[in-house]
Amino acid sequence: TEHKVHVPSTGKMLELLQKDVKVVLSTAKNKNRKTKYSLVGVYRNNVPRITDSQIGNKIFYQLFHTINEFKKWEIEKPEYTIGYSRFDFLITSEKEKGLIELKTCTLIENGIASFPDAVSERAVKHIEELIELSEKGYDTFIVFLISGDAELFIPNYHVDFKFYETFKKAINKINIYAFSCLLTENFEILDKLKSVPISL
Repeated sequence: TEHKVHVPSTGKMLELLQKDVKVVLSTAKNKNRKTKYSLVGVYRNNVPRITDSQIGNKIFYQLFHTINEFKKWEIEKPEYTIGYSRFDFLITSEKEKGLIELKTCTLIENGIASFPDAVSERAVKHIEELIELSEKGYDTFIVFLISGDAELFIPNYHVDFKFYETFKKAINKINIYAFSCLLTENFEILDKLKSVPISL
């Protein structure tokens, strides 16, 4: 049986969406929706990769207190709007306020994770806005949640050079982290997030 499914990702995922791959679908709650299912994961070499950013956000929220880089912070509000932009998390620590934008990264080759896998004007806009907000007193963070095991993260200059240039400009102005997330074959979190070094 063939089904048309919603793909809640703006990436191309060419390395994942191959013929005969095993996928993970979720059933739509809205019965009037055109597509009955959404694609939330794809198996590569029997290892599931998260393809739905909302799943990535839930995992990050669940494991937030286990991440050393955020020990002093508390999540005050998910999906926080400031000005004309919405960021994934508003975080607080005593008198400080911070903003986190989370990007799910699925592209991993030979232990190297890279983002984006398609031109992403939205990601560029988010980084530029985080730079502006950091100058207004916010602690700002962009976090790449890598779906799979990786030893290194790089901005994908081959695919989106503007993103690479913006990323490079932001290195000393906002906090940029990458974490690897491993899942079992049953799509359960295998361990806590692993910090992954970032290179230009």
